[in-house]
Amino acid sequence: SVYGDKMGLSVAVYQNGKLWSMTQGMATIERSLYVETPFAVMSTSKTFLSALILSQIEKGLYQLDDRSSELLSGIAGFEALNKNIFPDRSVEELLLHRSGLAARSSKAAGSKEVMAMPNWRPVDTLALVTDSASTTGSFAYRNTNSWLLGMIAENQTGEDLNTLYQNELR
Repeated sequence: SVYGDKMGLSVAVYQNGKLWSMTQGMATIERSLYVETPFAVMSTSKTFLSALILSQIEKGLYQLDDRSSELLSGIAGFEALNKNIFPDRSVEELLLHRSGLAARSSKAAGSKEVMAMPNWRPVDTLALVTDSASTTGSFAYRNTNSWLLGMIAENQTGEDLNTLYQNELR
């Protein structure tokens, strides 16, 4: 396929109180794609996550210079992450993708299977990262930044991201 592993397309348009949606293609090699087929929103969600983080900062829940170690203290799985791979970083460094954190390798054994688990948590994928972090300052687009920011947003409110998006970003 011209689109690599992209085998289908799903489109939805909401206008004037009406929703139009359709799909074309296959969800997998064996399964047709339907409007109800879940899709990962991928990097589109980074825009919404950044708005949520800035909203929480504006409300005084934390500040741009607060550190990941403080904001994620006590989170199951976070404490166990290798600190050479996930050193302490500021919210600002995470937001600007200047944290120096390594990317999750698409070749990491089991990464797709881990992310497909029904009870997946960002820390499950973070645990698959094996490369040490570099120094802060240079821009490097990394999902690891967003997964940590999502954990911070949830930890500071006790709400899951879906609830936070619905309540905060209307």
